[in-house]
Amino acid sequence: MCKRHNESKHAKKRAEERYGIIFNRKKRKEFLELIHTKQSKLIRKKTNTRFLLEVKGHYVLYNKNTKNIITFLKPEWIDSQN
Repeated sequence: MCKRHNESKHAKKRAEERYGIIFNRKKRKEFLELIHTKQSKLIRKKTNTRFLLEVKGHYVLYNKNTKNIITFLKPEWIDSQN
């Protein structure tokens, strides 16, 4: 499996686990569209390629190289890092 596929699989698992949402292809495409059209809020730049974003009230880690959502993070984890 390629890196992009593994990232998608991980994000799908974490979205359901942490937010209770079914992160299928349609939902993934919707979130990525919001990110690519800059309709998401940048919380913090983690590295040169990874960004913590808020998309529709969900905190996601985005990889700009693979143009993919890596994982979903709980809001309390974001607050504790400030």
